[in-house]
Amino acid sequence: MNKTARTGHLPAFLLCLSIFVLASCVSTPAKTIPASGPLNAETAMNKLVQDLLVTLPSPLRLGIDDFYLGNARKTALGRYLGQYFLTALVNQGGGSITPVERQRLDAALAESNYNLGQLVQDPGKFSQVGAFLPAQAIATATMTALSDRVTVNLRVFSVATGEVIGAASVSIIRTADIDSMIPPVL
Repeated sequence: MNKTARTGHLPAFLLCLSIFVLASCVSTPAKTIPASGPLNAETAMNKLVQDLLVTLPSPLRLGIDDFYLGNARKTALGRYLGQYFLTALVNQGGGSITPVERQRLDAALAESNYNLGQLVQDPGKFSQVGAFLPAQAIATATMTALSDRVTVNLRVFSVATGEVIGAASVSIIRTADIDSMIPPVL
């Protein structure tokens, strides 16, 4: 093959390469997930479950703690959201996540002289009691009441290591029903 035959396709190749490079430089809008505003409580719990299911390993035995207002205040809203979360997890999990009832967790922890609150505040203690728990992970959530919404931040801790293995967050619209389940701050 002579030198002219080999270079005959070079201008066409360079033209195609230039078009490719220029086309890749054209700015395309980034694909974004629309920010969702506050949701009603049930929709928010369903979204929380959907967000967690894509990050958690499966199968997984998951203990679910109450949802707390601030650091440690138990409320009717926290109890309601925790129960709704558990139900949504069973309905949407497809068997990949097996919830462990809170009473079973409390009974196992009572034998080790710990409670879930102590473990969540000091995740290093999980390794001391993880072998005794009937769950592989614990989900705990805090709620923050703002003027127009309640933000729920949920974390899932491995009982073997105390590491966070999943997390999700949602905002719930404050309504009269929601406010009735939040005690006033004294």
